[in-house]
Amino acid sequence: MYGVFYGEPDRREIRGWLKTADDKVREELREEIQTQIRNQQSNFITNQQLAQYDVENKIWVTDKVDAVRKAFNTFVADDFDRLKNSADATAQEVKALTAKVDKLQAPPSAQPTVDVDALKKQLAQHDQNFAVVTKKVADLSAENDALKKQLAQHDQNFAVVTKALNDIQKNFGGLLQQRDAQILSLKAEVDALKKQLAQHDQNFAVVTKKVADLSAENDALKADVDKLKAAIAPPDDGDKFFLLVQSEEYLPADRRQIPAKIKAALDMRELEQFLTEHPSTTSTQFQKILNNHAKEVKKFVDKLKLNDLDDEELSETVTAKYFKLFQRTIFDNLLIAIRRGFKASDKSANAFYSEFLALLNQYLMRCGIYSLNVTKGRKADSHDYENMTPQVIKTADETLAGMIDSIERLPYRINYRDEFGEQKFFQYAGIMNVYKAV
Repeated sequence: MYGVFYGEPDRREIRGWLKTADDKVREELREEIQTQIRNQQSNFITNQQLAQYDVENKIWVTDKVDAVRKAFNTFVADDFDRLKNSADATAQEVKALTAKVDKLQAPPSAQPTVDVDALKKQLAQHDQNFAVVTKKVADLSAENDALKKQLAQHDQNFAVVTKALNDIQKNFGGLLQQRDAQILSLKAEVDALKKQLAQHDQNFAVVTKKVADLSAENDALKADVDKLKAAIAPPDDGDKFFLLVQSEEYLPADRRQIPAKIKAALDMRELEQFLTEHPSTTSTQFQKILNNHAKEVKKFVDKLKLNDLDDEELSETVTAKYFKLFQRTIFDNLLIAIRRGFKASDKSANAFYSEFLALLNQYLMRCGIYSLNVTKGRKADSHDYENMTPQVIKTADETLAGMIDSIERLPYRINYRDEFGEQKFFQYAGIMNVYKAV
């Protein structure tokens, strides 16, 4: 039984108190929870964002995490305590009201009991909601700890990467310095080599000019020596047959000039006139030899086909055939007959041979032919054997062994240009009589 009877107005007032207190508690709790959830959502950083922030800016991520940590600590320290205190206060208030209601001895009516039961159910729901919020806060705290561990791992990885990067930069810097030093050293060597090369080029130019000057001077001296030899040498038969050296090739590598140069060999008017003015058996024989020579030259000119030859081989090929025209008729026949005539003739005949030989020598030089000046009365050397064919004269006097007794025919030459543009010569070997001890 209840000690006090409450009327309907009292019960409505009590229910209003309970509802007001319950609504206030629920509203405050709801606002606090929503505020904290919004704060946590705005400050929460996902793993993907953390990885992105770690790539873009580690300092910004660190500051952001510190802000989250600070906000969460503030929430735990302040707001969560207030929320817990508010819940505790609400529970105590509800407990007090429950006790107050219990003291009220209400009449046996089902309505107040139903209201109290509903209030208890609401309070149980509040406790359940509080448990949910508490679990959510615990989950956020655990996730925050996980984020802290991930951040610590990122810090460690970043430190490792930073150290590796610093090591690479140091090594690269050392390599750059080493490379720069090598480049400077090589550049100095190249500059030194360039200077040496320039000096060598300058020295080479000086030496080349000096060699050219000496060569020209030597050629001039050789010409002077040849002239002096011709002037002061003893008047033997060899000197009478000597022809001055020709410095140029007779037939050039120009097919337009070659026919005229060859036809010049047909001009033997001075020789023919001399033989006509000095009639004799010898003159008649010499005239026949010259006529045969003229026929061979004319035949060669008529059959000459320069268009079949390349420019590079013109001088060499045509000169070789041209030079053969003189070998059979002049070198092997006429010159040897004149030399033997000197040995067997008297003074009158000797003058004939001398004048005719002088005209023949002029003709041969006009045709581009020259000779070597080989003298008798000395030991034959290697050059003599290269340029002349020896005819042996046996002797019992060993002191005469290897001596040149006489020159039967001098070596005759003619110059030409080979395919490389270098000047060379064809030679028709001479004949010398050499003693051999037996």
